[in-house]
Amino acid sequence: MIKRIKKALEFKKDNINSLLISCEELHFYVKLPGSKKESFVTCVGNLWRCDCEDFTGRGLHKEGSFLCKHILAVLFYLAKEFEKTP
Repeated sequence: MIKRIKKALEFKKDNINSLLISCEELHFYVKLPGSKKESFVTCVGNLWRCDCEDFTGRGLHKEGSFLCKHILAVLFYLAKEFEKTP
């Protein structure tokens, strides 16, 4: 988990593109630093999902039990954005 958190902290604001932010849903494209590959991250209700291999390989075994580096990057991004809001 620590390794995933460290990788998630490498993502910059420019690597995260918000598509939809509403009361019920969040949708983001997260681009790997130094790569053209993007992952699609969603949150509906309180359930986070990502289409990356890491999440699809481990995260679907028990809903909500796994957070990949892309989901963590979005969570860190949102935390920083909300810090700016008075």
